[in-house]
Amino acid sequence: MPVKIINNQKNLGYTKTLEKGIKEAFKLGSDYTITYDADGQHQASDLVKYIAIIKDKKPDLIIGNRSIKNRSMEQIFSIYSKLKYGFSDPLCGMKAYKRSLFEKYGRLENRYSIATEFTFRAIKDGAIFFEIPIKTKKRLSKSRFANSLKGNLLELKAFLNILFI
Repeated sequence: MPVKIINNQKNLGYTKTLEKGIKEAFKLGSDYTITYDADGQHQASDLVKYIAIIKDKKPDLIIGNRSIKNRSMEQIFSIYSKLKYGFSDPLCGMKAYKRSLFEKYGRLENRYSIATEFTFRAIKDGAIFFEIPIKTKKRLSKSRFANSLKGNLLELKAFLNILFI
């Protein structure tokens, strides 16, 4: 399959890099873009589930629900999003975005949210979404996101920012 590699001249951070890749995929003509974290946790075999749902249901958004959540703050985020919005894993990096939905909002976040603001805003606004269980492997290397304390604090900051969507 043809692959286009996009290199950042400087570190843009997680969310801006995701946005850049999503925008490029849509510019190349795709109707959907599936994001997939590069830390080795996600399984390529789960892509088949995403593609099947896209073909059959044509949703606005598909959210993965990881079998492993790495930090305690991820558990809190998960409980909140399940109770308030009906899905369980806002911090999962494996998501599918429909072009028209992405164009409606234009970006993944306005405030620091680790790219979750888009998902919460879209679902609050009535986007059609599916959540699917995905398999994850335990991360073998250290998180590039931060150590446990710092990672939890960054996730807490993101959580507080999405409370007022």
